[in-house]
Amino acid sequence: MKEIISKYCRIENMILAFLILIIAGNALSLFKNYQKSAQTKGIIQFTEPGFEFARFKKYLKNERIIGFLTDKDMSSERNDGQFLSAQFALAPTVLDLNGLSHQFFIIDATNLVNASEMTKKLNLNPLHVNEHEKILAEKNP
Repeated sequence: MKEIISKYCRIENMILAFLILIIAGNALSLFKNYQKSAQTKGIIQFTEPGFEFARFKKYLKNERIIGFLTDKDMSSERNDGQFLSAQFALAPTVLDLNGLSHQFFIIDATNLVNASEMTKKLNLNPLHVNEHEKILAEKNP
């Protein structure tokens, strides 16, 4: 009986030691990542929804409605929220998803090659490309 009890105690102790090692390893990794993030960015900052589009707002002050063009899946299941984030950042300007009857457009494509193809196909002139690869374009006359 003592053998069985000591065998179970050893197994429990081994499992406990293993769990402690995992927790300690994860804590150390988390701490290192926090330090790295704090060193590279100075301080951790909160970003507002739509920050990728916010710089376009100054160019759209007089625009009531503009088009929002994308090649991304905008279904409710696959949508990454970029359209609503852009709408938040650019309000009171209203975004018309895939609307083509406007003078100005925000292009949010999966990559710059696709965005370039969209501008050529729709005869648009890119006015500004930001660091997040979002494009503000205008319809060519």
